[in-house]
Amino acid sequence: MKTVVIKYCGGCNPRFDRAGFVNKLVEKFPELVIVPSDTVEPWLVLVVCGCLSCCAEHEGMMGTNGKIAVCGDGEFDGVCEYVRGLG
Repeated sequence: MKTVVIKYCGGCNPRFDRAGFVNKLVEKFPELVIVPSDTVEPWLVLVVCGCLSCCAEHEGMMGTNGKIAVCGDGEFDGVCEYVRGLG
């Protein structure tokens, strides 16, 4: 199972639809299962920040296939390539 933990920023200055970004990713990769951070060691950690401050605290969070931080819709294709590359 490809479990993904999503860590959102506080949303004080969102410049893009963070939840929409995640929903679009799950639509593209239906094998991804979003889980709470305290349930399992995830396959991947995705840190989703609403602006370039990227202030979401994610120290100590790591998936078996790493961690990706995104700050905008322009990073969607890069995240898709990363996920696709993991198989």
